[in-house]
Amino acid sequence: MKLFFSLLFMAFFFFTPLAALSSHSTCYKNLQQNFFQEELVYQSLSIYRIPQGLWGPIAKELKSKSIQVPIRMQQATARLVPNPLQDPMRAMFTAQLLIKVLKNLFYETMTQYQVNERPTADFVFDYILIGQMAKLVDCFGEEAQKLIPSFE
Repeated sequence: MKLFFSLLFMAFFFFTPLAALSSHSTCYKNLQQNFFQEELVYQSLSIYRIPQGLWGPIAKELKSKSIQVPIRMQQATARLVPNPLQDPMRAMFTAQLLIKVLKNLFYETMTQYQVNERPTADFVFDYILIGQMAKLVDCFGEEAQKLIPSFE
């Protein structure tokens, strides 16, 4: 009977982190691919007075470029040992890097559509980031709130 409980105890501590890592991985992949949700992009662009004729093309381009996020993340961490993308204990580093990659992708798209004013692009991206705060917290924990800009 002791053996059974010992095995059960060990299995619990072995499989629980794997399940957490799996759910973290799913959440993380979803965030990479769906960060630029069309409705949220439209809201942010309208608030900061980006011409309405650009909303659709910008949102479509962001959605299309989101495919590049995992590749860019891998490229950014390729030479790091241990690779922080494979280490659940480095969640904040991964969250910071993800935001940096998403922001660069966003700036590229905004520049492509002649929205070259950096303060405007910063505010638009920050609005989207704030709109995705709940997902960031779900994926990376409460500490991710520190990465969200405040407008106080």
